[in-house]
Amino acid sequence: MIDKGALAVSQEVISYLDAAPEQAAAREEHVVILPGSGCTKSMNQAFAKDFADLGHRALCLDFSGHGESSGDFADLTLARRRDQAAALIEARVPAQRPVILVGFSMSGQTAADLIEILGERVTGIALGAPAIYPGALREVPFGDPSFLQLLSDPQTWTDSPALAALSAFRGKALLLIPEHDEQVPASMTELIEQSMRANPRFTMQVLPGADHGLDEWFGRHPTVRRTLITTLTASP
Repeated sequence: MIDKGALAVSQEVISYLDAAPEQAAAREEHVVILPGSGCTKSMNQAFAKDFADLGHRALCLDFSGHGESSGDFADLTLARRRDQAAALIEARVPAQRPVILVGFSMSGQTAADLIEILGERVTGIALGAPAIYPGALREVPFGDPSFLQLLSDPQTWTDSPALAALSAFRGKALLLIPEHDEQVPASMTELIEQSMRANPRFTMQVLPGADHGLDEWFGRHPTVRRTLITTLTASP
């Protein structure tokens, strides 16, 4: 069963979907799917349903300025994305329940930010075509010209707090790389991979034929999607 809801976060109304397992004995872990920049929860609805079919309650949101949420994309920041996702988890996931994070594109950074907040509650992550951002950009609105100006300098990427969070993470960790990524530079992906390889439970998979838009790509490839879910949620 998939329901839609709305959550007030600061001055925004954040739209989300909640996919609940039909069976009574649901798995303990809750899954939170974090869309990429410009993407919406509807693109990940099939993903959420598949998680629910395997016994996991799954949540997915529209960040402000996206989909059915309020707000303007130009006013959104990395910090607000983090806070909106954290607020959804606080509101919809019972306290102390473990969480699995699935983050695409810009939400690679958001997932890493949530690891810093949730700590050991995060038992697994899957990052698809992830991007990371220097700490200096955390509070800069996306519509500010300085956002892209600073991000365009590769020397700033090593200042991303995501690298330390991913390096320290010891839950199950999957890095999903599209065969053709026209947005995330290969050198940024290499930085992310190097950090995640510190984790003995790390796995990387290249997705043949895929491009950067993995939110939509997984929606068109149910077999690959379900295999990923099985891999991510399998017991150690």
